[in-house]
Amino acid sequence: MQIRNGKDDVKRPVLWAAVILSTTAVLLTLMFVRKADPVDSLKILSLYGILIPVAFIDYKHHIIPNRYVLICAAIALVFGIYEVAAGMDELADKAADMIIGLLFGGSVFGLGSLMSKGGVGMGDVKLFAALGLALGFQMTFSLVLYTLICSAVAGALLIAAKRATSKTRLAMGPYILAGMILLIILG
Repeated sequence: MQIRNGKDDVKRPVLWAAVILSTTAVLLTLMFVRKADPVDSLKILSLYGILIPVAFIDYKHHIIPNRYVLICAAIALVFGIYEVAAGMDELADKAADMIIGLLFGGSVFGLGSLMSKGGVGMGDVKLFAALGLALGFQMTFSLVLYTLICSAVAGALLIAAKRATSKTRLAMGPYILAGMILLIILG
């Protein structure tokens, strides 16, 4: 069934909404079955929820709006304060992990931006810094790795299909979302 809204065909957005909801349900089920820490699960799913519109906006417009970066940073601070206040972590340890995650996430993509002469946008750099702040070093390292693997595989497939060249700029937002999904699935 095709749904129409004036001139615009909204069949694709409805399909994408179904895919996103299904993926979210699977991820929630995985976290429940694994008996994951509820606070970490809520933090990661909050970030996942922010990355969904980021992926679509970046894919379509090649930009990551600052408001989403700020929301990720706010999520980091709220959960960081909660974890310290609830006695889940010591203040110094939590602060150090958050700062190292911020520096690692931001610097990896910052170096990528410098080396590619702007091929990696500053929105990607800021987003990864904010994600690093929220996730800490270990999870940020995994997220960077999964994101780079997803983007490399997609780039290679696009080149093989002759839909891109080695000079084609790819929006990183969708691959950051894919990396987050892999982080949730693989840990």
